[in-house]
Amino acid sequence: MKHRILALLIVLAMTLTLCACGATATTTTTVAPETSEADSVEQEVEAVEGIEPMTLTAAISFNETESGALTMKWFCDYVTEATGGAITFDIYYGGTLCARAEELEMLSSGAIDLAWLSTTLYQDQLPLMAFPQSGVNSIADSMDVCKYMLFENEETSELLYQEAYNNNFTYLGGLQAGTSQLCVSTVDISSLEDMKPLKIGIAADGANLIELGITNLISTNNGEGYENLSRGVCDAQNAAFAPAMNLRWYEVAPYFLLFNTYGAGNYFSMNLDTFNSLSPEVQAILEEAAIATMEQSVIIVEDEFNASVEVLLENGGSMKSLSEEESELFYNVQMKINADVCMARAVEQGMADDMYTILTDLAEYCGYEWDYEY
Repeated sequence: MKHRILALLIVLAMTLTLCACGATATTTTTVAPETSEADSVEQEVEAVEGIEPMTLTAAISFNETESGALTMKWFCDYVTEATGGAITFDIYYGGTLCARAEELEMLSSGAIDLAWLSTTLYQDQLPLMAFPQSGVNSIADSMDVCKYMLFENEETSELLYQEAYNNNFTYLGGLQAGTSQLCVSTVDISSLEDMKPLKIGIAADGANLIELGITNLISTNNGEGYENLSRGVCDAQNAAFAPAMNLRWYEVAPYFLLFNTYGAGNYFSMNLDTFNSLSPEVQAILEEAAIATMEQSVIIVEDEFNASVEVLLENGGSMKSLSEEESELFYNVQMKINADVCMARAVEQGMADDMYTILTDLAEYCGYEWDYEY
């Protein structure tokens, strides 16, 4: 449990813009990530001398040019720089070492040392960490939710870390998953009210939209989105921003309406045996790097988002956002529905009390009312 406490101290130290180091012999160096705006963002790193050289194995499902992979590389570069080159990484991108759904098994067994774990994929193995992980109005807000639940709230932190220990790994830090959900439409829209008369394609169950009075929903998937929009099967399609851009929906549906809700369900995670085998100095460096990377990941994702918006506008598309009031409404409805789903699952798994603690603390922090009788 001591490394969880250490991680919390690092968060507090960074918040106060102070830098502490426990090594006796250090040299100062600078890490500069190789990304667009991030090139100008530098981290002051204390390089600890005398560390035993080793190479750790890391696996990630993102391709090298995607924001998730850039974030992983930034973290690994930070650690290598901070250890004076003693700690290096073999990074396997694009799911080449294991599929995304296999990462937890590989991590727990020690087949890999480090992964960027998407905890929502493991609702049976990690039910507590599958809590709704979103923020509203900015990418940074979702990161704040992660930091609060994993580090700052002692009650939830204890539960989440113990669940990880039970699966033989530990969390180093939480990272940004992506940009806002949105509605891509063939007609100009700017509000939830504008969406009500439309035929809207949706891959999920759409319970949050139905709760908001948007009921003309068509079950589909992102792969069918372009054709459905072009043929008039759907007037609009709900999705995340990245797949909508990657699939070039703007060619047939140029009106993008952001909901301003942002997810953050991916976590730098390390095999527990590997972590415990490291010296306290190296453990501190890993956790310091993870916390620094949490902040850097916001910049990386924002860079990627801004570049995609430029592509959208260059191709004749438009970008609007829900009002702050509607964004809050959408967010609160979504979080409550997701919390109910998590709670129902926890009741079946015999973890109702722990899940209730997680979800009530989350609701209090995020500012919405939630309760559940079980």
